[in-house]
Formats: sequence, structure tokens, C-alpha cells
Amino acid sequence: MPEDVPAAPADDGEGWVDMRHRNRILVLSLATLLVLSSAGCAKLGEKAAEKAVEKATGVKVEQDGDAVTYTGKDGESVSYSAGGGLPKDFPAGFPVYDGEIGDSSTIEVGEARQFTFWIRTADDHAKVVEWYKAELAKTDWTLDSSFDGESDGTRNTAFNLRRGTDENGAVYVTREADSGRTDVSVLLVVKK
Repeated sequence: MPEDVPAAPADDGEGWVDMRHRNRILVLSLATLLVLSSAGCAKLGEKAAEKAVEKATGVKVEQDGDAVTYTGKDGESVSYSAGGGLPKDFPAGFPVYDGEIGDSSTIEVGEARQFTFWIRTADDHAKVVEWYKAELAKTDWTLDSSFDGESDGTRNTAFNLRRGTDENGAVYVTREADSGRTDVSVLLVVKK
């Protein structure tokens, strides 16, 4: 054995050999549960996977359709939703461009809530940018700064936003040359 690799700890008499062995078992167990869930035992596999993660990490896992929420012992949580749709409790009145809404997430920490999601549209970059300029002007969000540029055929525009003294956000509009689509990423941090 090379000198710089520590030897595995000796068995302590209670069956504990080393953390790597335990992690391998956990990974294999979770992989088995994933196979079960894809083989028609979805509810059984999901619940068993949730319990395994909760036991191994102390993090509570809740699944509701395509959304998964992880809540730590401190009560702070992270929610992810796949397959489209605005994040749950997304602030009403914030402009959302018409297009395919992709994955979204909500992260709650202390008194703040962060929302992220993306939108894909076939509309031209300039049309999307002009729409956001006009629609953001109608809201209580203030444009702090913006950036517009092109590099290697990719057009980028960023709007950095503020509402009051402790809420902020950003809208990023990107179009890669010859992609045939414009992507919009939205990030907002608001008070709960």
C-alpha cells in the first residue's frame, strides 16, 4: 500500500469497517430502489428512497408529482420541479415571457425565498429583450444595471433588478447563433 494512503480503520467490534464500505452499500441500495421504481413499483421505490436518504442524511425528502423538497434539520428547504411550470408561490405580477417553461427551483433560507426557472422560445433575441424592457418598466422592480453583448456568435443580455432594499433578481436572455431559439433565465430573491 502506498505510504500516502491511510489504512482502513480496524473493525470496532460492532461491524463498522470504514465509511467507504458503508457508502457503497448506500449507493447500491439507492440504485436498487431506482430500478424498482422504474420497473412499475414507483410509489414503493419512491418512498423507500426517501426514507433511505432521510436516514442517511437527516434531511427530510418530500415528493409531490414532479416536485421534490428537501428540508434540513434547521428547517431550511430546497425545492426542485422538473418538467416545466413556474415555481410554487412565484411572485404574482413579475413578467414571464410566453414560451416553454423548463425546470424550476425554489430555495428557502431564513426569511428569503429564491426562485429560478428558464423559458425557451423561438422568438428573436431582440424581441424578447424589448418585451422585458417594456414589461419590467410596468412593475415595482427597478433596473439596477444591464449588459448587452455578443461573443462567438452568442448574443447575451442581462438585467439586474432590485425591489426595495433587500429583494433582487436577474433576467438573462441568450441566443446562440444558428440555434433557432432564445433562452431566458429568471432568478428572483424575495422576502417570505
